[in-house]
Amino acid sequence: MSAEEEAPPVVELLDEEEKQDPERYLPKDVTPDPNKPKVILTIKDPGHVIKGCFPIYEGRVKIEVDGTEKEIVVGEWDERWEAGVRAMRKGEEGTITSEGESVHIKVTDIQNLPEPYEIEVEQKIAFANERRLQGNSFYAQKDFTNAIKKYESSLKYSDQKFGLGMQEQADLKACSEPTFTNLAAVYLHLQNYHLAITHLTAAIENNKSCTTALIRRAKAYIGTYDFELAECDLSQISDEVLASNENVAAQVAEVRESLKKARAQGEKQDKQTYSKMFK
Repeated sequence: MSAEEEAPPVVELLDEEEKQDPERYLPKDVTPDPNKPKVILTIKDPGHVIKGCFPIYEGRVKIEVDGTEKEIVVGEWDERWEAGVRAMRKGEEGTITSEGESVHIKVTDIQNLPEPYEIEVEQKIAFANERRLQGNSFYAQKDFTNAIKKYESSLKYSDQKFGLGMQEQADLKACSEPTFTNLAAVYLHLQNYHLAITHLTAAIENNKSCTTALIRRAKAYIGTYDFELAECDLSQISDEVLASNENVAAQVAEVRESLKKARAQGEKQDKQTYSKMFK
């Protein structure tokens, strides 16, 4: 789990006699959020499957919920029940309880996604594009938590630089560029300007003439009061591009206006501050 991803609830693992199961563990890179409602997972007959927890990071899981078959996509279900399912093994069943609610679940199949190193570049691009489009859908619904998850999942496959030929690297860079800019758009909306700048810088490193990244990074720099850096990004968009692309020209004009207002506001605040200092 990345540092930006939302932490899951705390899961307490019990056997069917409600005793702690010392042979289980949760994913080592997951730090649960103690402020979220606690989830209790009570496993039925924990000895009938192979010991050792195989946590589900991403993919699809087929389950039976209170006797009804269901397929879930990890990251898109109720986080309380999902936190419990992530700690279960294939073929296992048990009861997940949280906030006075309980569901009986049996895990019938786990379909984890392959790791990037296990597949060819064409498959990496296919996985990355699919998840980027899913992220776009969540963004349109203003579901920013799941949009971030999908964009980060996309970058897991497309932001690859080592052990690849020049053309393969170029193909993956082209695939990752819109994902970096879209992920940054989420962080701009959330006013997390520093993370937006991080992802936009990555996009610009891939393509120095990416106008979308330059415009959005200028917006982010305005948010961090780095006005000179914002102006620098806008100045990198050539007159030729501005003359040939009305949409880009309109966006640049809008950001320049925002920059002008932000500077004026900053100067006004500075004058007020100094006037109070020297009364």
